[in-house]
Amino acid sequence: MTGGPVGSVSWGANGDIPVVSSYTGDGRNEFTVFRPSNETWYNRALSGIRYAYWGRSGDIPVADQFGGSSFTEFTVYRPSTGEWFINHTSIADQYYRFGTSEDIPVPGQYSADSFADVAVYRPSDGTWYFMVRQSTNPAQDTFKAIRWGLAGDKPVPGDYDGDGILDIAVYRPSTGVWYVLRSSDNQVQTTHFGLPTDIPTTGDFNGDGIFDYAVFRPSTGSWYVARPTGVPAQNFDTYYFGINGDIPVTSNNGR
Repeated sequence: MTGGPVGSVSWGANGDIPVVSSYTGDGRNEFTVFRPSNETWYNRALSGIRYAYWGRSGDIPVADQFGGSSFTEFTVYRPSTGEWFINHTSIADQYYRFGTSEDIPVPGQYSADSFADVAVYRPSDGTWYFMVRQSTNPAQDTFKAIRWGLAGDKPVPGDYDGDGILDIAVYRPSTGVWYVLRSSDNQVQTTHFGLPTDIPTTGDFNGDGIFDYAVFRPSTGSWYVARPTGVPAQNFDTYYFGINGDIPVTSNNGR
């Protein structure tokens, strides 16, 4: 099947990392990239264009609302030192030493408050580590760790049960199975959807408040999105959008 109207915007250069989110707090996701070569963020919003020198080459840019407001802050995770650097909009910038060089940053709202939590997934042992933040005061942060996943799994946190809190989840390429630990009832949810070469994507594609199982297949430029009812492997939508080598970009930030 085909989707709706198609548009294009030229924003970015070869080597840029897309970091789509709502950095101006108006609820609209904005074209934003981090350019490692000159350590600069380029943000294109309706209110204008912003440039921010924040981070270093080798840093991983992450997007979330660490300040507890509707604004997404420019933030980077530095694998070489396991450090987080958060560029707040209205308060002093923050720094966290949390993680190792092998960890994958997976920040988000894993608790029932408005502050995104600092979090990493460790592929070698399938452990998730969280610095749960209740405010901008580090003294109020709490630590927790959960074992969920195996070596080779890809972290795909999302709100799969619709309770407003991110669920811990992984996609296992070897079998095409998603494993979700629901935050609402601490129950396990498994779904087979995808192939080993697919790239798992996260987001609420139908607007029902629940994240959908979805993958991008580079070999054919196809997106496959499971429908909310029925067996996902038999009940899904297909969108032909992209070519081999493209980076799938989705976002439900700006909430």
